Amino acid sequence: MKELDLGRILKQMYHQGRKRQESLIMLYLFGIKYGRFIMEQKLSVSYILCYADLPDSYKIEIERGIILSKYVVAI
Repeated sequence: MKELDLGRILKQMYHQGRKRQESLIMLYLFGIKYGRFIMEQKLSVSYILCYADLPDSYKIEIERGIILSKYVVAI
């Protein structure tokens, strides 16, 4: 999986969140869900946002989710 694939996933998640007025939460959730993978593969959040057709200003929100991914454990 590369930036293009993650961009498609992010775009879908973002638009699902928009329907429920939870788009910002979906940016965090994306960072939490894919954060470890993004860090391990050294992928670019800017490129992911570009492929998702979202502004680069959302980068900080995804990076916050990535930071949270270090502390979140699925149960």
